[in-house]
Amino acid sequence: MSKRALSGSPTPQATVPSPKRAKVELAPQPVSGPSKRAFHNKQHKKRKIPAPPDFGSHDDVLRMEVERVMAEEGVQLSWNEGWDAPEGLQEGMEIELTVKELSSTGDSISLLPNPYPPWVIVTPFAMPQERILVRIGRPAHGHSGATLLKVIEPNNDLRDMSRVKCQYFGKCAGCQYQMLSYDTQLDFKRRVVMKAYQHFSNLPESVIPTVLPTIGSPLQYAYRTKITPHFDAPPDQRTRRGKKIKPPPVEKTNGNTGLGLHGDWELRIGFDQKGGGRNVLDIEECPIATDIINVGLKIARKTVQDTIQNYTRGATLLLRDSVVIDTPSSRVDDKARKPEDLSPKETEAAALAEAGVDDGRGGTVNASAPRLSHVDKQTEPAAGSASISAPPIETKSAIRITNAEEHICVTSPNTTMHERVGPYLFSFPASAFFQNNNSVLVPLTDYVKEAIENATIGQGQQHPTHLVDAYCGSGLFSLMLSSSFEKISGIDISLHSIASAVHNLQLNNLPKDKFVFQTGTASDIFSSVSHFPSTQTAAVIDPPRKGCDEPFLRQLLDFRPKVIVYVSCNVHTQARDVDWLLKTQEQEGRTDDNGAYRIVSIRGFDLFPQTSHVESVAVLVR
Repeated sequence: MSKRALSGSPTPQATVPSPKRAKVELAPQPVSGPSKRAFHNKQHKKRKIPAPPDFGSHDDVLRMEVERVMAEEGVQLSWNEGWDAPEGLQEGMEIELTVKELSSTGDSISLLPNPYPPWVIVTPFAMPQERILVRIGRPAHGHSGATLLKVIEPNNDLRDMSRVKCQYFGKCAGCQYQMLSYDTQLDFKRRVVMKAYQHFSNLPESVIPTVLPTIGSPLQYAYRTKITPHFDAPPDQRTRRGKKIKPPPVEKTNGNTGLGLHGDWELRIGFDQKGGGRNVLDIEECPIATDIINVGLKIARKTVQDTIQNYTRGATLLLRDSVVIDTPSSRVDDKARKPEDLSPKETEAAALAEAGVDDGRGGTVNASAPRLSHVDKQTEPAAGSASISAPPIETKSAIRITNAEEHICVTSPNTTMHERVGPYLFSFPASAFFQNNNSVLVPLTDYVKEAIENATIGQGQQHPTHLVDAYCGSGLFSLMLSSSFEKISGIDISLHSIASAVHNLQLNNLPKDKFVFQTGTASDIFSSVSHFPSTQTAAVIDPPRKGCDEPFLRQLLDFRPKVIVYVSCNVHTQARDVDWLLKTQEQEGRTDDNGAYRIVSIRGFDLFPQTSHVESVAVLVR
């Protein structure tokens, strides 16, 4: 992902020369039964079949779509079937295909041409009805992955490469849709929501309302307020549990075929390469990230490059865009020690802390790590944690100004972040979750507020007086919806999130007697609001990607708020959970006459333009 727009070439990887195309000679395959395209299910004893993917995950969505396409060709696949490619289809082979459709994952789906038996080919960066040349990859369940080599016949109604603003597009795994108009992106994302309710819930069409058009992001580039590029340590310096790891073969070293392990090894700091396994693509700039993050990325890259010889394991950088509420002052850390005074282990720990790097063990570097003196290091007075911002000579034009507020790039996971959303200021640790597209948060929260009004006042009923904000985090929905409710309770299982939410009340001078933020266990999360009148209560739930577990949904159904607004970053698990709520209440005898929930609206929100990801908001009322 980066800065320069590509030319009007019909292929997103036009700068990469295509290898000489292998000659493909196809002979009819022996088949049994009447079909000339019967599925070839050759068995290999050595092939170990992995466990089924988690429900609603990227791999699960792809599984469902592959099985659906194969079923349309007359081939029914269970998970244990279809792991071997048809005879004659080999890895590395080049073949021309016509794209059938676009998957909800953003990849294209094609079928092998005759005389091959039915077999799906999944290729990134290709559009429906395009004629493409691909290189076949490893087979998986009912399909083979492929690398796009050339778009032979582009779909000019969809593809326009002049829209692309990133020099890495077509290689980086981050974006899929930069060649599309934004209206087309929003339409594709509406289809993702529709397909999720069609295939990941068992609800009849009669109870699913027409999915409304996707609400777009005010910013389509320079919107992302957090990125986490990563890098590998030099192969001959890597350790595991304090012991040296045998370097990988040269041809597998960081994806650099033919490079030596010592002097010729190439440091790459960036994101995963699409279809490249664990290969890291070196990224100097990301056009979907904010300007100040790209300034911080340059500094963080230089820090790692200058200290890479001290790393014994790969690591992940953290860069977040934060509002400056007090102008940070540069000062020399009196505890800082010169690099030459540190041991190799201390030098690595200091570099990790300096660049805001994950410690590689599932945690973060603690504040006791030795610190390198750095004239450009700035500390935020309230937090006392190191963050790297650009030197004054560079930041004068790079710092974003929003309503006269300055922004800095925070790189330490222990630093306190600040984000402005509408009239409110939110504070939270840099390591904590907060939505990564600030520009769309006001439209999103306004929509939730209006949806509750439309589901009640719009139907001639009283607006709820109480709000339950489950999975409340640092209080985004609680604060943004506060003008519409008399009492608000935010619940989360994270004590740190609750502490941030309480602090945000003080930060915005909001009345404490109107809000209650408290932790709740997953098994008894609604007990703290049992005194709320259910007929006058709205519940907003915003769970992680895995969705809600059954005990939570059981408690929600027992609590019976008047309105449920389900905000989801994974519409597939949302569809499953809504299905559970409606099916369970039906089994328990609930009907329209005695307070059964019904879905009144479903709508997508685009929090990540240029990608295939879509958020979804479902509104239920009884």
